Order: sequence, then structure tokens, then C-alpha cells
Amino acid sequence: MSPRNGPPSVSALLLGAAFAFGCSIGQIGATGLTSGPSAGSTNGSGALAASGAGASSAAAGAANGTSASGVDIGFSTAERLNQTQYNNTVHDLLGTSQTPASSFPPDETDLGFDTISAALTLQPAHVEQYLAAAQSLITEFFARPATDPWHTRYITCDYAAGNAACMQQILTNFASKAWRRPVVDSELAPYLALAAAQPTPQAGLTLAMEGVLISLKFVYRLEFDPNPDDTTIHPLSAYELASRLSYLLWSSMPDDTLFAAAASGALLTSDGLKAQIARMIGMTVKSQEFVNTFGTEWLGLNQLTVITPDPTLFPNYNSTLSQSMVAETTDFLLDFFNNGLPLNQLLTANFTYVNSTLASFYGLPAVQGTALQRVSTVGTHRGGLLTQGTYLAGYSDPTSTSPVKRGLYVLARLMCSPPPNPPVGVNTNLAVEPNAANLSVRQQLEQHEMMGPVCASCHKVMDPMGLGIENYDAIGQYRTSDSFGPIDATGTIPSPTGSGTVSFDGEPQLAATLATDPRVGPCAVQQVVTFGIGRPFAGLGGPSTDTPILNRIAAVATAGGASFVSVLNGLIQDDVFRSRRAASPTEVTAQAQVNQ
Repeated sequence: MSPRNGPPSVSALLLGAAFAFGCSIGQIGATGLTSGPSAGSTNGSGALAASGAGASSAAAGAANGTSASGVDIGFSTAERLNQTQYNNTVHDLLGTSQTPASSFPPDETDLGFDTISAALTLQPAHVEQYLAAAQSLITEFFARPATDPWHTRYITCDYAAGNAACMQQILTNFASKAWRRPVVDSELAPYLALAAAQPTPQAGLTLAMEGVLISLKFVYRLEFDPNPDDTTIHPLSAYELASRLSYLLWSSMPDDTLFAAAASGALLTSDGLKAQIARMIGMTVKSQEFVNTFGTEWLGLNQLTVITPDPTLFPNYNSTLSQSMVAETTDFLLDFFNNGLPLNQLLTANFTYVNSTLASFYGLPAVQGTALQRVSTVGTHRGGLLTQGTYLAGYSDPTSTSPVKRGLYVLARLMCSPPPNPPVGVNTNLAVEPNAANLSVRQQLEQHEMMGPVCASCHKVMDPMGLGIENYDAIGQYRTSDSFGPIDATGTIPSPTGSGTVSFDGEPQLAATLATDPRVGPCAVQQVVTFGIGRPFAGLGGPSTDTPILNRIAAVATAGGASFVSVLNGLIQDDVFRSRRAASPTEVTAQAQVNQ
């Protein structure tokens, strides 16, 4: 049977369903929801923690409740599915190849991540496009043959005769998967009534399934607190934990095996959780989504999509080259993820991934074809993240290198030690300074430092890092000289030991020194935790009470080899991932003020 072409009132009915049966935009703001099913319970009630409707780092997580370890875990607001998560979820829910979220409003980011819940708003355009997406997805679903596995996954009885019990069975099954936990009869009742009010069973089931997909229970990842006024830390339900786990590792909903582990309670045991972590990471096609999302955002790979090197100065730079550069760094990170390599070796690795185009551009031995291949960089001018085009071209200016951008990248992204913002009124465009055209980049920076101690204090740490990479031009090609003469890539930076300074000459010596900096490992942990929990942590804008959490996760990661997987294991098994708490009145007020 074909889906209905509904009357004009259908859109209004669906929008009403979304908000009446879920919760309103206002309720999902900073006031908290005081009733609703407890995720994983079939008859419980709970309260939705304060949820951000506007971007902020400041309001997420102050010290009120403490865990068994005596450390506050902070609070997290409800998180709207971002574009990647929405597309992956509808694919895993319905087997579709549609990517409707690609046309949704762009996701807001904070700290470079699109998983920071307080930053992800719900706009009017979202509501309209959720409706259009739901209609398209369900139309496609009913166009499948009756024997199609995706069809039989949900259509388990003959609803065409108007059998109310059958309709309830289908909708219970579908909504439980879509909302990622067992549904409660009372929350399903309005959808059944909506279906029964339609002229045919087909029209009714179509409308009800569309309503499920535009419910905020689908488009948000909702977690509930037993008492919204109690900031005591409590464990997540099995289904809430399953969703946290799957959206961290896969950027998608739980699969049947993970749902089964939640249903049995095995996921709430230490051994059960470890087993699921190992299984899910071992599913490499799905788990590489962690690298595609976290890795891309952490290292700013998308910067290559917004830069435009001067075509006159750099005629050999093009979109094919930039796409190869992004693919190189992505495959490089996947190698670290899949093979358990220590993360500090990102800076000194003696291999990379290139195709024929990129190998020629980098001056590496020739390879054949467009597919990327793992190659040794021993004895070449390449090796490690800081010699890859995503970094070198992505953090330069259109006509020249930018030691400031390159140095800031290392401090902020790899060491979590960004300098303060420049003073108001200070010119940050060195190219427009007097006589700049007659000065080398190093000379321009030296002139800038003479503007006063405030500028000098930051640039003395940041600039040498960028200048140490000056052998690579604004699109990442190696050079030994520029228009001002031989490249001077020498410099001095504070010693990683905290005592004295270390001198270097060129990127290899600089990278080797940076790889020993004690901030690199903990920073990687901090970035993963911020991305995975969806709020800023410690030095990235969170409260100082986060420090013990990060320290214990870092200790687990170090004991496990300081790899991506060891960091993830440390995070997932920690209280901060397995538990939550309600927001305090002070935190709710602060969040509400930010959202205004």
C-alpha cells in the first residue's frame, strides 16, 4: 500500500505531535522538564536536566554533587543530534541512503566541536526540515517491498485491517528503536490516537511514524534525573549509557547487540561495558566515525575548505590536492586508532599516507594511482602531523605562511594552553604594518613584539614554534629559501621539563621536543572528554573541579599505552561518562541568562 498524500492539516498535526508528545522548545531550555519517562524504564518518570538553547561554555558544570570518588562530575545539558549524528541515525534506523540533515541549518560549534550540547540550538528552520525529512524517510520506507528486511523489521503484523493491537505493536517497536529506549504506553497513546483519526490504517501508520521522527525524543538525546531539585550524582540508565556509548564511538544510535546488553543489564556491569567497548571499536567501518568526527574537529581539518591560497603565487594548489591532504591526515589518524600507537607520536611518526598527486607535491618517492598508500617518510622532509598539508596550508595566510597561526595551533589544540586573546585595538594583520612588504615574516614578528610586553609575552612562546616550520610554504611545500633569502628555522622554546629552554633548528628537532612535552597527552585526553561528554572541561572552559576527572582518565590512558583506544577506555569507564546529575538552581539560572 502506498503512503497517503495527506490533507493540508497533516503538517499542523505532525508539528503538534512533535511538541505535545515530546517537550517544547521552552521546556528544553534552561528550566528543566519535570515529568517524562525515565530512559530504560517502562513505567518510571524523571526530569530532564537543564538544556541549552544557545551557545555557551560558561554555564556547563559547576561543583554541587559529588561522585563516589568525592569529585563533582558537572552537569550536561540535553544534546540535539548534530547533522552527522542525524544522518547516521536515520541510516541505522531505516536503512536509508538519504542524508536529510545535510540541508539542515549548520550546526553551531564551541571549542571547534559540534557536540557541545549548550551550543546546539533548535531553530524554526529545524522544525520545518525535520518534518520534511520525516515525510521523505517514511515515504521511502513504505515504498520498500513487503519482504524487504527493513520493512519486516518493523511491520510485524497486518495493520491494513485496522487492528488496533497490531498498530500498537508496530509503533511500540519503531518508537523504541527511534527513541533509543523502551517506550511507555502513555507516551505512545497520542500517536495511536493520531493514527486512528486518519481515513485509512495506512494513512494513520504513516502519520504516526512521521510523528515519531519529529518528536524531540528522537532529535534530542534525552537523559533524566529522578528529582530535578537533587544534584546528587546517579548512574545513567542502561539505555542512556548505551546511547552515550554509541554516539561517542559511532555518531549513531545503538545497534541490536548494544540494545540487548542494555535490556539485560549487562551494560551496567564493568565486564559487560568493557565487552561492548571492545566489540564496538572492533567494528572498524563504524568506529572510524570517531576519527572522522573527533579527529577532523580536534585537528581542524575542515580549515582547508575555507582557505583560498593566492592562485597567482600558488598555481599548483587546487581542490583535488586539498582533498588528498584531508584524506592523508584522516588515514594517518585511523592508523593511530586501529593500531594503538601512542598519541605523542602524532608529531614524530615516520610514515604518512599519499597518492600519486600528494607524493609528487611533497617530494616523496613516486607512488601510483589515486588511492592513498602508507609510505615511509624516513630520510625525507616529511614525518608527523606538522609536516602535513592540512596543518601547513590550513593555518597559513593566502599569500604567505603564518607562524602565529601555526604556533597558536600547537599551543591550543595539542597542548590545551592557548595564550589570552590579544588586547583590544592591537593590529593582528602583520602584512599591513609599516614597511611590512620589505620585511621577512621573522622580522615582522620581531617588530610586532616591540609593541610592548603584553604582545611579547605571548609571541615569545607562540612565534618560535611557527618559525621552526618556516621551511614549509603557505601551501605546505618544502623550501630552503624565500624571497628574503635562506630560511631561518631556528628558535628557542621553554623546556618541556619546566626548567630552562631548548633550542632547535627546523621542524624535526622542534617536533621531537614538542612530543616530550607533558601537556600533549593530557591535552588529548581533555579534547576527547570535551567532545565525548559535550561540555567544556577544565582548561578548555570548564570548572577547575574537572581536573581530578581528567587526571584519573589520563592515568588509565597512560597505563594502556596512551593511545586513542586507551583514552576512550579511560573515559567510558569513568563516573563522568557512566553517571549524571541534575543542574543546581544557580546553574539553571546561569544557563537561562546565557540563552536569552
